[in-house]
Amino acid sequence: LTSGEVAELDFGGIPSPDGTMVAQMGWEPAAAILIHHLDTNTTTTYTWETPLERDNVGSNMRLVWSPDSQAIALEYATGTCFQIDVYSLLYLDLMAGEERTLIQQEGQVLAIVDWSTPDEIYLREGESSEPVEVVNVKTGERTPLE
Repeated sequence: LTSGEVAELDFGGIPSPDGTMVAQMGWEPAAAILIHHLDTNTTTTYTWETPLERDNVGSNMRLVWSPDSQAIALEYATGTCFQIDVYSLLYLDLMAGEERTLIQQEGQVLAIVDWSTPDEIYLREGESSEPVEVVNVKTGERTPLE
């Protein structure tokens, strides 16, 4: 894909900004992020300790790539579309192979609205398009926006 060739993939997912990888969720035997490396035709699986189960997230989850393709975020909300129980934002550093939970909270549902710099994720609340806070992915520090 990076060469401009069109290739048929045997899987779906979210392509990285640099076009070298595709990310998708895996569920067997446990929740995981699968990173398909298109240049080597290999897959790396990342798992973590989390209450994430296929039955309790439904369509309330999303994978988002960092702009430099070196990290990926998974945001999800447990519950139903009518009653959200817990919102979580997980960060996976592909270079270091490290993952961290940036946010896990009840009540307030956030969503990634902008990740244009590798170290900061901007979040919106509900259906708003305006960011309400920024999260530093290295430190986990959350800063409300005025």
